[in-house]
Amino acid sequence: MSLRERKKQRTRAAIVEAARTLFVERGYDATTIADIAEAADVSAGTVPGYFGTKADIFFADYDTVMAEFVDAVKRREQGTTAVRAAVAWRRARADADTGESAAARRWRKHARAIADANPVLMALERQRYAPAETAFAEEVARDLGDAPDDLRPKLVAALNIAMRLTWLRHVGVEDTASAVLGAYVDDCFLAAVDALVAVPVPPGQPGFFS
Repeated sequence: MSLRERKKQRTRAAIVEAARTLFVERGYDATTIADIAEAADVSAGTVPGYFGTKADIFFADYDTVMAEFVDAVKRREQGTTAVRAAVAWRRARADADTGESAAARRWRKHARAIADANPVLMALERQRYAPAETAFAEEVARDLGDAPDDLRPKLVAALNIAMRLTWLRHVGVEDTASAVLGAYVDDCFLAAVDALVAVPVPPGQPGFFS
């Protein structure tokens, strides 16, 4: 990258780090763009050049993570199901998280609670992961031989989201136990999908099954 690009990356990272610190210390609603700019040592007019809204800062890199998830599922090795690819991707990310900074671990510890306490953030988060959920359902449908709009792959995709969010809300810490529980949740997810797929599909249900 050029010197200019590296400077832009550093500025963006400073804005995100400052915002996350303030979100944890003051709360999301009580933090303003001006507060974030001051904490990041940039002008108030600089922040909108990197993030359109305060929520965009809260969800910084969220879209990138979702895109990585979809790519991992779509580009899975032949013979690997979308469900198995999703679990493998999550476990690889968990391994990578062991080397993250103290600030990143602190944010991960608090971000879930902050989002859950704010209905607007929860709605925006739902919008952001919806495309990835749809893409995952389409890949699951391909594995099962279902149509993309069938109910069964949508149930699997919804289960994937629900179980991960439940785990994050339960753990909320960055210690070794969270990794152990993460693997446990993955195993539960695999077992739940196997059980779901084993249920006979009811015939003659227009709009639900092919």
